[in-house]
Amino acid sequence: MGRKPYWTLNRSQNLLLTESITMIRTAAFLTALLAAAPAVAGGIAPTPPAPVYVEVTPDSDWTEFYIGLQGEIVNGDIAGNEFDGTLYGGFAGYRYDLGDITIGAEIDYMVGEFDFGTFPFADNVVSLTYDATLLRIGGEIGYDMGDFLPYLTAGYADLELEIAGLSASDNGFFYGIGADYRVSEQVTIGAELLQHEFDDFNSSGNNLSFTTFGINVAFTF
Repeated sequence: MGRKPYWTLNRSQNLLLTESITMIRTAAFLTALLAAAPAVAGGIAPTPPAPVYVEVTPDSDWTEFYIGLQGEIVNGDIAGNEFDGTLYGGFAGYRYDLGDITIGAEIDYMVGEFDFGTFPFADNVVSLTYDATLLRIGGEIGYDMGDFLPYLTAGYADLELEIAGLSASDNGFFYGIGADYRVSEQVTIGAELLQHEFDDFNSSGNNLSFTTFGINVAFTF
């Protein structure tokens, strides 16, 4: 009489098994749902913008030694008489770049001819054309604008004029403006406008002054 019927035990076991299977299915469904949530969220999230690449131009640097060639046209005056001429030659110098400002020094050696309308230093000669030699030693201060460098310059000048074996010479000063443009790592081109002043040139009692405009090409290293 104390033994339970077989069909009652079987029914309890079936109910327990059914509840277990239901719980397992529910847990599996919740796990799958949680695992899929980030993917779903990522699918509806806005696409991040593409990275923007900014090209950075390297800073210019005018710190360099350089040598070059130049040619100049001359227009001047002595004792109220105008003259003109041409000069050509070479130069060498050094610049140091401080950032926005550059400083430097340069030496020029030029030769050419000055054509006078009168004989200012020698009489009884046929030609009015004097051979000219000009030496300049000066300093410079410029403004670094990348590949373009405008500058101011000033310094010492020594001029010698010679005709028919006779010569006249004296020293003075010059000042002016210029600009260089870098066309490659080793090459620049430039232009200068300079004023030259010589007081009492060759002890003649006359002041000599002239302006030059020149173009140049330089090789840097």
